[in-house]
Amino acid sequence: MSLEERIRETVTPIVPALATDVYTGDADSYCVLNATGMPEGFGDDRPRAIRYLAQLHWYFPLRTDPRSTKRALRAAISGLRGCTTPSVVPATDKDGGHLVFEFQAVDGAV
Repeated sequence: MSLEERIRETVTPIVPALATDVYTGDADSYCVLNATGMPEGFGDDRPRAIRYLAQLHWYFPLRTDPRSTKRALRAAISGLRGCTTPSVVPATDKDGGHLVFEFQAVDGAV
């Protein structure tokens, strides 16, 4: 199962709308996943794994109290095999709430 599939399976029970890179839907609350993959664990001139520097962006209306969903998303990502506990960076502006969950993930499927 790819990183995107694992994130989707874990996050959508909490925030049902999830897209990769760009969200084009009309939900008030949604997540966007972006990740940069880097090969690592080289042997015989080939990588053994891919390490991802990943960000899960959660967008929500300003009137929303984000505390319980923030805790649930952090716990969900932390519980995924191969993922670190995310740091959470606030990026809210006048247009809406926005939290960025930054984490690393390792995938052995090269």
